[in-house]
Amino acid sequence: MGGESSKGGEKTILNLKPEERVCIQQIYQTISDGQTHFSKEQFQTYTSKHQLDESLSSKLFGNVLHNGDLHSSDQSSVNPGSSSIGEFEVMCSKLLKGCSTEKVIILRKLSSKNLEASATELQQCLCSLLRSYVGVVQNSIQYQTWKCHCAEDACDRLVRYLLQDLFQTNLKHQSGDSSQCVPVSVSYSDFVLEDWFVKSPMTQHIFDLIFHSIFPIDIDNSSRLLKPMIPVVTDTNWTKFNTILGLEDIMYLHHTLPASFKSEWRLLFSNTLYGDSFTQLVSHIVKKGPNLLVIRDKDGYVFGGFNNEGWEINSKFSGSSNCYLFTLQPQCSMYTATGYNSNFVYFNKGVQTLPNGLGMGGQLDYFGLWIDQSFNIGHSKAQPKCTTYGSPQLSAKPEFQVDIVEVWGVGKNPQEVDSDDEDTQNKQKSILDRDPESKAMLELLGKTQVSEGLREPEEEVMTEELKKKYNTIQKLI
Repeated sequence: MGGESSKGGEKTILNLKPEERVCIQQIYQTISDGQTHFSKEQFQTYTSKHQLDESLSSKLFGNVLHNGDLHSSDQSSVNPGSSSIGEFEVMCSKLLKGCSTEKVIILRKLSSKNLEASATELQQCLCSLLRSYVGVVQNSIQYQTWKCHCAEDACDRLVRYLLQDLFQTNLKHQSGDSSQCVPVSVSYSDFVLEDWFVKSPMTQHIFDLIFHSIFPIDIDNSSRLLKPMIPVVTDTNWTKFNTILGLEDIMYLHHTLPASFKSEWRLLFSNTLYGDSFTQLVSHIVKKGPNLLVIRDKDGYVFGGFNNEGWEINSKFSGSSNCYLFTLQPQCSMYTATGYNSNFVYFNKGVQTLPNGLGMGGQLDYFGLWIDQSFNIGHSKAQPKCTTYGSPQLSAKPEFQVDIVEVWGVGKNPQEVDSDDEDTQNKQKSILDRDPESKAMLELLGKTQVSEGLREPEEEVMTEELKKKYNTIQKLI
């Protein structure tokens, strides 16, 4: 498996199958218009059609493809402004099937011409990658089920989230909340970048999906798992409803969810549809399965929580440690259970001696997130942190006014699951078991049920009445 390509008098081993090399050669012929070399302009024309950001396309050609690391000594000197098939194969091998070290080197070269990339250069590179990713997603089947917008600052918010673990070590002595800041005069080596890259699955996914979309070599369907970070949405009437979630917000929330809840979402409640009513909220979300609660306050902050067990009216705290809180505006953050207590979710109404409303984390009257039964007001109290989730204050003010509330059911609709279970049970039964009248008619006509003796015997349930009869018979004997 694999092949070889000349590089500076040496042989570069390509991590490509023969059929994958054929695909790459076909792509090369498309770019070069059948010639033995292609120019920067031809390369950029091709990549722009596949949504790659213009600045990234230029750096991919100049810093990665048309670079001493990838060039054969004879070819680069003859055509300094063009690239050969051998160079193209080497680049594609590293882009599409390279190890983390090779991908990080490419990422650094897309960020900077230097041997180390600055924090600002990395941020700009990831913004360009994310814009390219959004372009790919907008051509997907999943995106066609949505009607959402791309906020101006959404790209920057998501990129800061992706880079915060890398930047945090250089900002730990900075006063205030440094989780979303960019270090000044700091550069990162390939070694440091790789340590961050392998711990950032979302960044890896963005990188892989972009370049697999631009240079498709999916012979063995290995990239079929590279689905866009956006679910299919069902049961949502977009002619009557506009979500407050932008595309990047959806991508971030999709990333935070457990795998079993990623593929399908459905709108359960929005106060823009059903009014500012706690009663309406209760009627639309109780017993509807796992869900995401999204709130926007009157100051423009957007935040919420994930309930993996669904909402049930209960005067006590419930839920599990899989629940979490999050923020989308002014920054993307996720806050998981600390283990300090089990006050994960609270949902109560009609009890005079207890708080009535919806809450997550903290304690009674001091929730990490709370919507009062009046619906229009809530609070997020965390001094210094919410004990349950370790979250800070989510809203702009401790006591906030509700602007928009949306609840999204995630994962398979529980009603469909129940229906599937019922169908399975019905398939195990004879049609006559489901239609006793037909069975009785056959017996009146003197007909027997042919399948009666062919089925596996059902285990008899010993009821209390049967037990009494059995005991009586035993005594008589």
